Amino acid sequence: MLERFIMVIRNSLASAFSLGVKVVTDAGAKAVTGPIKDISGAAKDVTGVRRDLVETKLAEFKVEEHDSVIQKATLEDVQSYDPKSRRIIAAGRYEIEQMLGRGGLGSVFRGFEVCSGRRVAIKYRDPWSDDDEGRVSTQQNLRQEARILGMLSHPNIVVLHELIEDDNVCIVMEFIEGLELRHLLTGRLQGDLSLYLRILAEIADALDYAHSKDIVHRDVKPASIMVKHDGTAKLIDFGNAIFASEGLGFLGGAMAYMAPEQLKEGRIDGRADQFALAAVAYEILTGQLPWSFGDPPSMRRSEELQSPRHFNPALGSAVEQVLFKALSNQADRRFRNCTDFVIALATAIKC
Repeated sequence: MLERFIMVIRNSLASAFSLGVKVVTDAGAKAVTGPIKDISGAAKDVTGVRRDLVETKLAEFKVEEHDSVIQKATLEDVQSYDPKSRRIIAAGRYEIEQMLGRGGLGSVFRGFEVCSGRRVAIKYRDPWSDDDEGRVSTQQNLRQEARILGMLSHPNIVVLHELIEDDNVCIVMEFIEGLELRHLLTGRLQGDLSLYLRILAEIADALDYAHSKDIVHRDVKPASIMVKHDGTAKLIDFGNAIFASEGLGFLGGAMAYMAPEQLKEGRIDGRADQFALAAVAYEILTGQLPWSFGDPPSMRRSEELQSPRHFNPALGSAVEQVLFKALSNQADRRFRNCTDFVIALATAIKC
């Protein structure tokens, strides 16, 4: 299905790319017009084009070949932690190399499986916190995340290897070599809109697949999308994910991309993730978020949504209509699913 989807995007954008489209991805920069590569020609060597762009950004961030850029800490930071934290290596089966990131639900480390040498990402609760109630809550969240990931098998979703129930619950996942999408959106990029549309297409397909399993991600944002060296997108960070049929649970997600219904009582479905994906698309095309960062979702009104053409005049009215539909405050006014949204967006860009 994804191959058919990508083909639709290629056909929709071929004429637009040959003419040139203005693309702005720097939040504070002025719009810059430049010719876009003709996707019909680029499609002959898609992997090379995508790898070149990602590798360029990797070089800019001075990332080692096997590093991921996620609020990196030094190896010395890891070694300075309480030695008890080393217990997460599960009787010597895994060894920690480097911290990758730290968030509200715990920390993520890069490590490797001793017997095979396979690199992995290990997520667990911060060992320096002594709050028993917080420890129990986070461990429950990690179990829920593992339960959800264990139900998913999709080429654009991070792979779960195992859940370890030790003194400190942790989950061992696939280590993804590449960049977060948010790092590809820093700096002023021209051309290769095809890469971003493919990223949106792959993440849309991953989300629709998760929704078919009753799972809502609830935290779709540029930092939750990894882009591998070959340009393949991977959806990560299911720490806020829920089963739609079980209700909202705890409040989770990034406010800047959050659908209004996530703050209301009741159940949500995949259309909340569509809203967040549309906010990501808006940011890709304009370099701006749809609303001010400080605006809580419950206070936003659709009629106050800033036109994307205000930030990028080269965008047509059809693109604006598609984005406004997916960003509607009323879920039933959005597209049927995420794939329909991205197809409509790709089609509108050629108008």
